[in-house]
Amino acid sequence: AGIEPPAALHGCSARPMAEGRSPSTLREYVPVETQFGRSIVTKRYKYNLYDSGAHREQLTDLEADPGEMNNLAEDEKHRDVLKAHRALLRDWIGRNSDATAEKYLV
Repeated sequence: AGIEPPAALHGCSARPMAEGRSPSTLREYVPVETQFGRSIVTKRYKYNLYDSGAHREQLTDLEADPGEMNNLAEDEKHRDVLKAHRALLRDWIGRNSDATAEKYLV
C-alpha cells in the first residue's frame, strides 16, 4: 500500500514474495495460537504445546515427516531441538503478554 506500518506491529511485508523476490528479512519462526494451545514453526520443526492431555508437547520434523505423524518430543536424540523450541515459545509468550499460554508452559 506504500504506507509506513505502525511500530507496534510485529508483521513484515509479504510483497517481495508475491512479486517473486526474496524478502529482505525472514522470521526465525512463526508463532501459532489456537483455542487449545500454542505452536512454534521453524524452518524444519513444529513444536506444539497444548493446554491439557497426556502428551501436551509435540515436536515434529517437517522435513522428514511432512504428515506430522511422529512425535519426537520424548525422543532423547531431539532433546536439544525440543529445548530450543520451548525457549522460543516461552520468549514469544513473554514478549506478547499471553496470559492464557503462561498457565501451561512446560
